[in-house]
Amino acid sequence: MPCISNLICLAYWLYKPDLIVKMQLRKYVEYLALFLFQHQRLSLGKALEIAEMSNWEFADLNRQFGIPIHYSQQELKEDMNRLAHV
Repeated sequence: MPCISNLICLAYWLYKPDLIVKMQLRKYVEYLALFLFQHQRLSLGKALEIAEMSNWEFADLNRQFGIPIHYSQQELKEDMNRLAHV
C-alpha cells in the first residue's frame, strides 16, 4: 500500500497489526531462503518456491545483498543441451 503521509501509514498499521506480522514473517522467509541459497543448501528452484518469489524478484534480492547466482559450467552445458533439443 503506497502511503500518502506518515500519519496515514501509522493509522493504517495501527488498524491492521496482523498485516505487519505477516509482512515481517514473509520477509523473514525470503531472507532465510536467500541465506540457504547463498550457502548452497537450497537450489535456486527450491529457494524460489520457499520465498514465493519469481526468478526476477529473487535475482533482484540477491543483487541487493551482493550475492551471486551460483551457476556452474556443468549447469550451463546441461542447459545448452536442453535448449538444443527444443
